[in-house]
Amino acid sequence: MVRRLNAFKKFPQRQDGTTKAQTSDILAKIDAALSEETAVNNSVNEISAQRVAPIENKYFALDTCPRTLVSVTSLNVNGNVCYVVRPRQQRVTYAICRGSNCYGNTFYNSRCFTTGWTKLKFWVWCPRCGFQLISRWYP
Repeated sequence: MVRRLNAFKKFPQRQDGTTKAQTSDILAKIDAALSEETAVNNSVNEISAQRVAPIENKYFALDTCPRTLVSVTSLNVNGNVCYVVRPRQQRVTYAICRGSNCYGNTFYNSRCFTTGWTKLKFWVWCPRCGFQLISRWYP
């Protein structure tokens, strides 16, 4: 008897958050709030510095599946719409699989499979409650 295990059962089936560009009004409000909260601004810069350098792959694995990286710009936190503070700088991104033929060969029926989930910690700004440091799982 073969039992199938769902190794990714604890991860969400879809990513939360939207990828629409933040409006200039929202960006101005976030920048104004950041100018008053130097500790949050410093923390955003620290998170950004930690994520700027790519991690060297010591096994030389090559990711050949077609995918697109998108930035999360806003999401729902405890019933409030919140906006990611500098999403590109904090690198709050996730991958979307695009099609099949992962190895560049049409003779193989390969599929992109969402793996490599990472728990990202990042700052958001909510119009109702201000800044919050949250974490989410993203592929």
